[in-house]
Formats: sequence, structure tokens, C-alpha cells
Amino acid sequence: MAKRSKQVLKVHDGGKGEAAARWITEEHKLPFSQGAPKIFRTRNSGENWSFSMWVKEEKKYLTQALHTRIKSEALEKAEDLYIETRANIKEGRKATKISLAKLVDRYLVYVENRVTKSLITKGRYDTIKSRMKAVQNYLPKNKSLSSLSQDDFLGYTGFRQQSGVTLYVITQERSEIKSLFRWAVQNGYINPYQIPIFEELRRGIRSPRRDYFLPEEYQKCFVALRRLVRNTQDPYDKMVWSIFRDLFLIGANSGIRLGEMKRLRWRDIRRMYRIEGEDQHPDGVVELFLPADITKTRVERTVVATAVPYFKRLRKLYDNPPPDQLIFAEPKDLSRTIAKTNLYRLWEVMLKEAGLGDRQPRLTFYSLRHFYATLRILKGVPIYDLSLTMGCSVNHIETHYSHIKTSQVAARITRFRSDDLEVRTSIPDFG
Repeated sequence: MAKRSKQVLKVHDGGKGEAAARWITEEHKLPFSQGAPKIFRTRNSGENWSFSMWVKEEKKYLTQALHTRIKSEALEKAEDLYIETRANIKEGRKATKISLAKLVDRYLVYVENRVTKSLITKGRYDTIKSRMKAVQNYLPKNKSLSSLSQDDFLGYTGFRQQSGVTLYVITQERSEIKSLFRWAVQNGYINPYQIPIFEELRRGIRSPRRDYFLPEEYQKCFVALRRLVRNTQDPYDKMVWSIFRDLFLIGANSGIRLGEMKRLRWRDIRRMYRIEGEDQHPDGVVELFLPADITKTRVERTVVATAVPYFKRLRKLYDNPPPDQLIFAEPKDLSRTIAKTNLYRLWEVMLKEAGLGDRQPRLTFYSLRHFYATLRILKGVPIYDLSLTMGCSVNHIETHYSHIKTSQVAARITRFRSDDLEVRTSIPDFG
């Protein structure tokens, strides 16, 4: 028993023996054997009592101020706290306190482990990490989870709006915050009644429209890329520009995300073939298989794209590469893809060369995907078919691209006869 007493004293002042005895001025043990619970006063407590017990399941001491100078009240509070703590442990909840900052750190470790297991992408992890910073900016980092109330987040939406964040983004953040605290409940850090609630939002909050290339802007970039490839003299730079040009064209004609394209290998090309018919692409189509481990959604899918000439040109550029080689491999190291920072640099140079450097809002690699979706919708491709090849839900496409259908809807509802009105969409030859 004396040994346990020294352990308790060590927690409070980091010392042992007489030094600790001088720091604690008075202590009384509770009539419980497990955890050696007790109340005590220190020289700096202003005669207020505190509670302490050893939690063997967590190998930590639980200490808590009791906020009373009366011994009988302190003993009563300590007994209630002891019983509550043991009940929490039996129900699988944590007994010792941690701060909000530590909870976020542990949650991010959990999320990062999901990346290593290929359950989510690295990009998804980065998004969650960014949203966790918003949480820590809203509440004090040292805020104890035990003091967390479900009403603490009622002002979160207004707080984020003051920083110019849109309601659409805020709704995404709120969803991630709930995921954080549901995970905290599952792991015993908080009680279910501590999961935060938010103020009610008006219905019908729509996601922002995706910014996509206009056909003339796409044509300008196509011409700019052709010029950049032709005028570049350095052999290495010329090859990089050639690869980038075909990456641009494949992205616009397949709808594949940049992160997915970077991980494509030559073995993922299943076949190239022609489809008979006057309205079919003269160069044929390429069928690509995207394994689950390279897709954003971690679901495998097949993509059929009108990008045959670009893949053939890349194959020739790499001098008939082996099946396991990356399609967009770094010329100086074929085992890795072209660095993301380099791709972004080339993108900015291309926009400037095309006279789109100052365009607002900015065009990004994702604009190629939206350009692809826009043209297919205007061509009348069913949304379900588009969702399969793009790797997203029908609801996602309806939410983000519903405005594109306006002209088609207008044409249908104002048509008197089948030959009164035709919706003609002029799509230039982007090959």
C-alpha cells in the first residue's frame, strides 16, 4: 500500500518521498480497493479538495478538482465520481481525460490507416485533415472532451460564414465533424449525448457549379499545347510536354480523374476497336479497366473513351513500353509518374500560352472532367451511363450538371411539332 501511495504522489508533483509529502498537505482514502481512490489537498489548492484514482485499464491516473473545501462534500463527490468512472470503463468508455486536439490527432491516425489499407484515397485524407483544422479553429485545442456539450457547435455555421466559406462547404464540414464524434463514441472517448448538433439550414443548398472549359477555350489550349511541343528544343522538356499534351486530351475525352490517370498502367488498356455506324468516332474507342485500388471511390470500373490516337502516340513516345509501366511515367524514372507539382506548373504555362492565365474562375485539371461530362450530357448520353464510366452516382451528376439540361428542357417543352425546333449543339473536332 505504501508503494501505491508513492505512485499517486509522483503523478501530482513529479517527485517522490518527502518532497511529495510536503506538496500534499492532507489526504483521505475512499473505501474502495480498486484504483486506490482518495481525496487530497495541496499547498496551492487554496484548501480545495481534489480526487485521484489509478485506472489500470488505461495505465493512467485520473485526477479531478472537486471545487469544495468541505471534506464531507468532497468525499461524497469523490464517491460519485469513482462509481461513474468504473461504470464508464465497464461500458467501454475512456476514463481519463483527453483534449479535443488529442482526439483529432488520434482520429487522423485512424483515417491515415484507412489510406494504407486502400479503403480511402490520400486525397480524401487531406480533405479530412483540412476540415479538422476548421474544428480546432472553432473550439479551443485544449478543450477537454469531458466538458464537451452537444450545443457547442450551434454557432459553427455562422463562425465559418464569417470567413467567407460557402454553405455547401460548411455542410460537408458538418458531416465530417459528426463522423469524428461518432468515431469518438465508438472508441469510448465521449458519450452518445455529446455528439454535436448544428443549427438548421434552409433546404435546397446546392453544390457550386463545376467550372468547365467552353469549346473555344478547349480549342485554344489544344493549339497552345501543339505550339509548346513544337517550339520546345530541349529533348527532355519536349518529351514532357508531349506527355502532358496527351494527358490533357485523354482527360477531356475520358472523364478520368487526374489522380486516376497518374496511376494507369499499359496493362489497364483492354482493347481498342471501332464501332460500326455513321455517328461513331472514326478513330474508334479505347476500353480501359480501372482497378479498385486506383479509383477515388475504391470501386473498379470500365471506361470507354474516344482517345485512341493519344494512347497510340504515347505508346510510340515510350518506345513500346511493357504492360506494367505507368502510362504517364516520368521520362527520367519510368518507375514513377510525373510529379504533381510539375503537372500543375505545366498547366499554368499552358493556360498562359492560351491566353487564359487571368481567367476567373480558374480552370483546373478537374475542368477537363467537367468538360467531358458537359459534352456528353449535351449529346444526350443517359445520366446513368455517364455515372458508370465516370465513377460517381446519378445523384452527383444531377446535382452538379442539372443546369446544362436547361436548353434541352426548354426545347422539349416549347416544341409544337417534331420539326419545329431542333436543339443543335456545335461540337468542334477536338482531336
